Amino acid sequence: MTIALVVLAYCIVIALAQFCLTLSTYLVGFPVALLLAWAPVRLRTFVSGIVSGVAGVTAAVAFAYFTFFILVGPESYGVLPFLASTVPLVIPILNDRAKAQQLSALERDMSPEVRAVTEPTTSAARYAVRGYYVGLFLAVFWFIVRYANAA
Repeated sequence: MTIALVVLAYCIVIALAQFCLTLSTYLVGFPVALLLAWAPVRLRTFVSGIVSGVAGVTAAVAFAYFTFFILVGPESYGVLPFLASTVPLVIPILNDRAKAQQLSALERDMSPEVRAVTEPTTSAARYAVRGYYVGLFLAVFWFIVRYANAA
């Protein structure tokens, strides 16, 4: 029974980690951008992009942690479940990075008037990817600190 629950937990985490990343990125980024409606566009895209990226990675790791906690047990979260929650995030992060690079390349070819209008979109994509990187760093840091104290 326990092996079946472990396999089920891995399947759930691997299948839904990318969804957690994407959903929480939108659910956090949009309200943060609305809260910063008074701020200049550059500040708003910087803050909302970084915060939404960090929230996306955090949500994926927290989802894996609680999935293993509930299905398998309190001490079941370890290296493999952590990897199962972070490795699937590489695909959407690299896709978003490629999209941000494409937007930047397109923006360079535009006239200054059009570039002024499209710059917030390009900046938001770049900062969201940077937020993903910061979120991955913080997740790895949390994991190392958690297990360094446990040992």
